[in-house]
Amino acid sequence: MRVTDDIGWSPGTYTTFTVSFFGLFLWVALSTVSAARPLRYTFPTFLETPNNITAVLGSDVTLPCSVQNLGTKSVIWKKTDNLSPITIGEYVYSPDKRFSISRVDPYMDPQSRSEHHRQSHDNPRWNLQIQDVSFTHAGTYECQLSTKEDYGRNVTLHVIEDRNSRGSDKKTGIKLTGTNYVEKGATIDLNCTAIAIDYTPKGVDWFKDGIRIKEGRNTLITEYWRSETNVLHSRLEVERVTMEDAGTYVCRFSHEHVESVKVIVLNSLSDLMASSRQVADSSNKRRGTGTDGLERASSENQLGHNLGVAAVSWHWSLHLLGSFIVLVCLS
Repeated sequence: MRVTDDIGWSPGTYTTFTVSFFGLFLWVALSTVSAARPLRYTFPTFLETPNNITAVLGSDVTLPCSVQNLGTKSVIWKKTDNLSPITIGEYVYSPDKRFSISRVDPYMDPQSRSEHHRQSHDNPRWNLQIQDVSFTHAGTYECQLSTKEDYGRNVTLHVIEDRNSRGSDKKTGIKLTGTNYVEKGATIDLNCTAIAIDYTPKGVDWFKDGIRIKEGRNTLITEYWRSETNVLHSRLEVERVTMEDAGTYVCRFSHEHVESVKVIVLNSLSDLMASSRQVADSSNKRRGTGTDGLERASSENQLGHNLGVAAVSWHWSLHLLGSFIVLVCLS
């Protein structure tokens, strides 16, 4: 015979209800504790990628950088000898349009790149791509994270000349390129490259108007030499130029290999306006039509007027005196 209570529940029903209620209470408690616990932050880490890249002059090159668990942080590319960023995220801040960010694997099959690029939120690649690379791009770059800590990874780019491009029709000598016109206060940037010379260059000498240039506070000279191609590149940078920096600049590898360029320093618009005002004021002063000239002319006119009035008064005084003498004599 089955025993039940007044509402028709058996002892087994009470046991089942008690266990179910206890399980529900335990689930709610565990859920509350889990929600109250803060999520653990995973610090971004750099994946292992090559840190020495060699590119042929004029080709396209990719500097690799992969970051796992980037989260809300941004990837910043910059050159170690320049504080200004090249890129922040996918935005390019450098005026050099040859820089860009590539989110794809350069070694991946091109047909599968588009599908991989759709998963950008999980894509760890933040590669810096340089098109038509030149010797000025050579150097050490840093792939940095936008964190309070100085956290980054360096990649060194080497630029070499294409050996297959050498031939009898290739010119031997040096090439000097760079700034011909520069505004006052800007930077003169000259690049001199020795190509296919038949000796090992010991260095580059820079001259301005026949005087040798030495490195200083505003003057920087950097050199890159590639022994495998016997190519020497030298760069001259003159910052915050003045009018005295204008002149003829010479790059010399030897007495046989010399190249020159004339650099003209232009006044800024404000300086030109100031100079124009000075010239106008100077001309007005010489003609007496400037501010000082007007004041001087006004003074001279006032003096002439006073002298004229005095002369007229003296004339009438003499006339009255003569008339008085005639009347006295007649009387």
